[in-house]
Amino acid sequence: MYKPIIDLGVAICLIGVFIGAFGRKFFVLRWIFGDRSMFAQLLWGVILATIGLALMLLGGFPV
Repeated sequence: MYKPIIDLGVAICLIGVFIGAFGRKFFVLRWIFGDRSMFAQLLWGVILATIGLALMLLGGFPV
């Protein structure tokens, strides 16, 4: 059965991982967050990845 909440969770999780891993190298992400702090970008990456993982688990993603 297709569950769009799993797709949304995967997308949010990937965005979070992308921000956490590459946020310092891309100026667009620095502009969006308005902060040049690496710790703030890591924090936002972890927050988004956690939200994405939670959505995947709520959708019934097999662990």
